[in-house]
Amino acid sequence: MKSLKLSLLALVVTLFAVLVQAPIASAVTVHTYNGTAAAAYAERWSCNPNLECRNRAYSPIANDCTNVVSQALVAGGFATNVHWRPYISNWAYVQNLWLEMTTFGWIKVAAKYSGSQLAASYTAGARGDILMYDWGKGLRFSHMAMVTGWGERASLYASDGVGDFMSQHSTDRWRAPWNYGYRHPDGSIDRARMIVWVLRSTKQTL
Repeated sequence: MKSLKLSLLALVVTLFAVLVQAPIASAVTVHTYNGTAAAAYAERWSCNPNLECRNRAYSPIANDCTNVVSQALVAGGFATNVHWRPYISNWAYVQNLWLEMTTFGWIKVAAKYSGSQLAASYTAGARGDILMYDWGKGLRFSHMAMVTGWGERASLYASDGVGDFMSQHSTDRWRAPWNYGYRHPDGSIDRARMIVWVLRSTKQTL
């Protein structure tokens, strides 16, 4: 009986170790982050008119805004692991990536914009920061892009003036206004409800 109890105990301990392996593995993953390098990647692969739009090292997926942000994070120094790697949900979906990285303290909210704040030309964002959007349609987080610079935007967006710009996929944009959705909303109700978060790596090296 004693040996049976010990065997059961060993089985329980083993099962527990398997169940908790995922978060422990993610939590101890070592990251560094160079936001300038990440932004350069996002600029390179966001349909710069003179360059190819997709990095062929990655398989194409539909609605790939978060997929490209994840790629840029890797280019900036983030290390993939079994729980955050190409094509799984934590890599490819806005809310999943947000949950993964905030759970383990890899990113923080640097700023949040809503209402009239969304009309600003500049933000607290730095190159390599992530922009996370709630379009005000009741879907919560719907889109991600990356801050890639500031000043003069691409000629397509020259009528929006100067200021912070971002690069993104899904609807491909290169050096577009960070608040493009606010400036060109589907309707006044959406404009009133929009929220944009600026997310910053806690592992920043530059």
